[in-house]
Amino acid sequence: MNQKKCYTALITPFKNGNLDEEALVGLLKYQEDQGIDGIVLCGTTGEVDLVSSAEYARILELGCKTVSIPIIAGVGSPSTQRSIDMAQVAQSMGVHSLLAVTPYYVIPTKEGVLAHFTAIHEATTLPLIVYSNPRRTGFEIPEDLLDGLLKLKRVVGLKDSTSDLPRIQKLGAKFKGTSFSYICGEDSQIDAFLDVGATGWICVISNLYPKECTSILQGNTEPKVGQMLESLVLGAPNPVPIKHAVSHILGVCSPEVRLPLLPLTVEQSAEFARRINHES
Repeated sequence: MNQKKCYTALITPFKNGNLDEEALVGLLKYQEDQGIDGIVLCGTTGEVDLVSSAEYARILELGCKTVSIPIIAGVGSPSTQRSIDMAQVAQSMGVHSLLAVTPYYVIPTKEGVLAHFTAIHEATTLPLIVYSNPRRTGFEIPEDLLDGLLKLKRVVGLKDSTSDLPRIQKLGAKFKGTSFSYICGEDSQIDAFLDVGATGWICVISNLYPKECTSILQGNTEPKVGQMLESLVLGAPNPVPIKHAVSHILGVCSPEVRLPLLPLTVEQSAEFARRINHES
């Protein structure tokens, strides 16, 4: 991922409580047809913690069978063994690489986080992208831990979900001109990441606008991407707003999410409709 690449953190479509395979295939084909560089399946946006083990395997299977672009499999879990199991299933399905977030809820030490990533790394032969998302996990990967992770030969990138400009600038300078990929994981901060030489973007808004998000990485301005990002600030957690938007704008799937997530309220839905109607 040392060249600028845009990857969609794809939603997982459900219908009447079940995985909607037809909709998933349609979403996958749409992404490939629109020129996205690759797809992350079963990440946070894909409700990975809310799908069964059988559904997880099937989602990855459909991804690898449907498109020829790289599939990155999310293997995030607070359990190292669970992450290893997911990684091995992902490799058996033929994915391109893995994305592992820091363990959440269990509050490990830095040494524990390093051991967690090391165990995942050693469980397969796939490239591994480590993922720092302190808002979700309560743990931000510090630079000294990152240096330890870089000693693992197949750790190829860091997805950083941060709005901390000094951190973005420091890590951007650290990796500029190297083969290691510093990857934007916060859609609203893509300009800051690109300013410091980041070479990747794993994004949510590209569920709607894959072509336009790829174009942004090439230095182009795409105003409707920013406008839609603002329209999705509705006080609901990811992936509820983007699922609602994909359902209503693309019309290829239901906005259905799984508990404990809830769909947008009537008031939030009305506000979203007002915003996009105003923009158009």
